[in-house]
Amino acid sequence: MAFMKPEIYKGGYLVIDGPMGTEYLPHEIADIDNKTLEAWNNQEGNEHNLPGCIRGYVENHSAYSIEREAGILSRLSASGYMDSTPWEPGDSNDLCKAWDICPECFEQCWESETSDRCPGCNVSYPQDYDGCRKAGCSNCNGE
Repeated sequence: MAFMKPEIYKGGYLVIDGPMGTEYLPHEIADIDNKTLEAWNNQEGNEHNLPGCIRGYVENHSAYSIEREAGILSRLSASGYMDSTPWEPGDSNDLCKAWDICPECFEQCWESETSDRCPGCNVSYPQDYDGCRKAGCSNCNGE
């Protein structure tokens, strides 16, 4: 999947638990107001149809619960196509190392063997570091 590029979202998201498993959806893609979410979660029974604003973005068409959380979600996406993997929660340190991305701007970095700066935000990093290479990175302590 070399054509697939990492996409990272940092902020609030919905956790949808349904018959197809647990799915995650960033607030900027689809959100539900607190009053509607509370009413939806307080319905009688175990499983309910998802609100229309969410249904088109997930595999589940019904769910047992919808919760709000905040943190980092990531997925792989094919630029110019509608193909992408599902959103998954992650740790920024793990994502930096796995996808060779900058922990400050979450841009894919360090494609050049000779550059010592992130092209996204211009932070510097040591050349010999494997993974998140920004010296003193607060996410991985530059280790």
